[in-house]
Amino acid sequence: MCEPCLIDYQYFTKTETLNLDGNMILNVLDANSVGKFPIRHYNTNNDEFDGKYDSVTQKIVDAFKMVDSKTILELYKKFKWDFELFGYDIRPFLDLNDWFN
Repeated sequence: MCEPCLIDYQYFTKTETLNLDGNMILNVLDANSVGKFPIRHYNTNNDEFDGKYDSVTQKIVDAFKMVDSKTILELYKKFKWDFELFGYDIRPFLDLNDWFN
């Protein structure tokens, strides 16, 4: 069994929804007096995308535009369960690669 599988997790969160997930966990634990998780602001709404990314997303875009599609697919195979369990989509990574190369 792998190391992460040895842990009996009570909650799973995603970085994209950390403020909602974190606040829910604080509520369940009756620990609201600790404070609230900050709201993360995005400017990558697919419906109104203006071509600008937040700084973290821009770093990812810059890194992936230098990676060929074959390597991206190999990474996808390695992290397939992350994509499946957390609802990530491989297509934007492939589209980025095709668009920039």
